[in-house]
Amino acid sequence: MSYDIYLEIWSGKKYVSIEDCSWSHTSNTSCMFIKAFDDENGIKLLHKLSCNTATSLLKKAINYFLDNKESLELLNPTNGWGSYTSSLNLLIELHQSASEHPLARFHIWY
Repeated sequence: MSYDIYLEIWSGKKYVSIEDCSWSHTSNTSCMFIKAFDDENGIKLLHKLSCNTATSLLKKAINYFLDNKESLELLNPTNGWGSYTSSLNLLIELHQSASEHPLARFHIWY
């Protein structure tokens, strides 16, 4: 399974996806995200949050990853699908895109 994440913005009639703002990431690293977001929902916590709100949560999660590298690397999936590095890179990309699109919101399929 994976998380399919994208940014969407209100068009006046409905939410539409923002081009080049979509990601797919394995759910095998969900335990890392649960720790980083300090929430049982992990990265799913971002679902339907405005990017303006999400940027601070993402920054905290990134800092958690950077401060806890060794313990999080112990959680790397044994099947090789996903890793500390791929999860941190995802958080950084999400933070950057959320910062560039503060009026958008996250949508996560899982």
